[in-house]
Amino acid sequence: MIDRLLKCGVVWLALVWSLFGLEASNTQKRYFQCYDIKNGLTQNTVLSILQDHNGFMWFGTKDGLNRFDGKEFKSFIYGENDEYECRFVSTLCEASDGLIWVGTDWGVCYYDERTEEIYPFTTKSTDGATIANPVSLICEPRPGELWIVVERQGIFRYDLKTKQLQNVSVKDKRYQQVVFTSMAFDDKGRVWLGTFGQGLVYTDDGFKTIHEYRDAAGQEPLASQVVTKIALHSGVLYVSTEYTGLHIIDVVTNQMSTLFQHDETGAVPYIRDFLFYSDTEVWLATESGLYIYDMVTRSSSHYRHSLNDAFSISDNALYVLYRDREGGVWIGSYFGGVNYLQSNRPYFEKFYPGTSGLHGQQVREFCGDRDGNIWIGTEDGGLNKYDPRTKRFQYIDESRRFSNIHGLCAVGDHLWVGTFSQGIRLIDTRSNRVLRSYVKGDASGLNSNNVFSIYQTRSGELYIGTMSGLSYYDPKSDRFVTVPELKDVFIFDILEDRSGNLWVGTYVSGVLKFDQATGLWNRYVHIDGDTTSISSNRVFSLFEDSKGHVWITTQSGVCSYNPDTDRFIRRFSGLGFYRSVVYQMREDKSGDYWLSTNRGLYRVNVEARLVRDFTTDDGLLSNQFNYSSSYIDDAGCP
Repeated sequence: MIDRLLKCGVVWLALVWSLFGLEASNTQKRYFQCYDIKNGLTQNTVLSILQDHNGFMWFGTKDGLNRFDGKEFKSFIYGENDEYECRFVSTLCEASDGLIWVGTDWGVCYYDERTEEIYPFTTKSTDGATIANPVSLICEPRPGELWIVVERQGIFRYDLKTKQLQNVSVKDKRYQQVVFTSMAFDDKGRVWLGTFGQGLVYTDDGFKTIHEYRDAAGQEPLASQVVTKIALHSGVLYVSTEYTGLHIIDVVTNQMSTLFQHDETGAVPYIRDFLFYSDTEVWLATESGLYIYDMVTRSSSHYRHSLNDAFSISDNALYVLYRDREGGVWIGSYFGGVNYLQSNRPYFEKFYPGTSGLHGQQVREFCGDRDGNIWIGTEDGGLNKYDPRTKRFQYIDESRRFSNIHGLCAVGDHLWVGTFSQGIRLIDTRSNRVLRSYVKGDASGLNSNNVFSIYQTRSGELYIGTMSGLSYYDPKSDRFVTVPELKDVFIFDILEDRSGNLWVGTYVSGVLKFDQATGLWNRYVHIDGDTTSISSNRVFSLFEDSKGHVWITTQSGVCSYNPDTDRFIRRFSGLGFYRSVVYQMREDKSGDYWLSTNRGLYRVNVEARLVRDFTTDDGLLSNQFNYSSSYIDDAGCP
């Protein structure tokens, strides 16, 4: 269902502080969700990430271990008043014994879920050594065999069954004092080791001899390099370094090639971690942000922190990448906590001040003109013009003087603009200039400067809804004439149904319908205890679907009009928005209804009885939407 909707066009819906559109997920724009100390993380430097067998996410920081259940963080710190201290967490590994092993700047500790406690790992090796230095890596390449890489102490192997710790002695004197940064095990039985300043090496005889990596030509292309990470993927060894980028090595032929070295500026990023997102895509955590490299097109996308973009990555200094079982990617940074990109949610493209060119945060109105532009009125920033073809916003400078917009209606090359407290403006949609202004007290006869709705019927009549009633525009006299039956009624929305009846939603007085057959106005109000009356007298919007049904969204849910009984049917009982605020309702070309509420966005398929709700967890900017703020594009999507 979602895939079908994604292909049919753009969803435009306004929240109380911005707007978004639903687009195909192959766009390069990505929105990062940041978690830091404001959300409960103990410290903003995230150096290691793990998802355990229960689905919990674990984050190692410079001030403790954190567990995240999707809503809240819980911190685990051991040894605040002890000689052993588990605070500076550098690496994490969930082993086959069910424990989470934690590498720190003083040694190793482990977390036991049975007690929910952290314990120091004080086991001595067979030669009497205790791990007491910074730990670079803990991994379990084979079940029951834990490998621990320790700065200035070398490499340890721990048997989870026998509980025996062995200090893997490096016999080669040249490498006894070398700091190892990473390791990988290939199918030939070789152990590959990344070093700090000594390049890439390997051993094939149990660490008796260390061999420098040489390529097929016998050269040492990585000599003296700081190797930040090595990893085997699909039989190929990937190697990242401090100054030469990301390389791939065929472990059979020893042939090396450079996969990624220079970014779009020609600089060589300092790569700290990399992640294979797919067989064709590798993600790089660097000192200068996130790179996503496409190995087929040999192109990359670069994501950096932007002070003006709340959804940019929170920091450029990135340290660790982790893909969870749901396909989401977690990105640990030095100053900005952890960033998250969820993979399986619908893609909502966001537009907000500071990045897109949009002026104003409280979006109120949408209106399309005959040239294909979308006009966007805000309650705090005036009027914007959006061109879907160029995806650019143009701000209407003159709207600075009438920045609170509550009504839009395009008629030919003109745009009628209703405002709060400043009357009506008529704008030329080609030149974007204000042609005329109408205010209460001038010769126009406008009954109020607070205009909430402007609507053109199929016959061309233009109706204006204000806080003081309903008017229609007389083009011959260039005046507004108030409908006497609706004088002093607060008009919130206007709709003409397919029978030519005019419906008027009011803010406190229910719904009125002008019946074309009788020429009379009928009023419908809420009656306590009568479920065939409208849901509430506070009406927010009127909507007619493809089947000719008239719907009313209110302060207390949704109802539809039954023309056979001249009464109403309360709709969507049992759903999250039943008897609560529903701002707008739209129908897409598939026949699904979209409803905006204070609890998110809902998509309802009435016939199949399917409901899907979208919230901030799915990428919305907010769960609270705004009045009169939705739009159906030319493809028939809301």
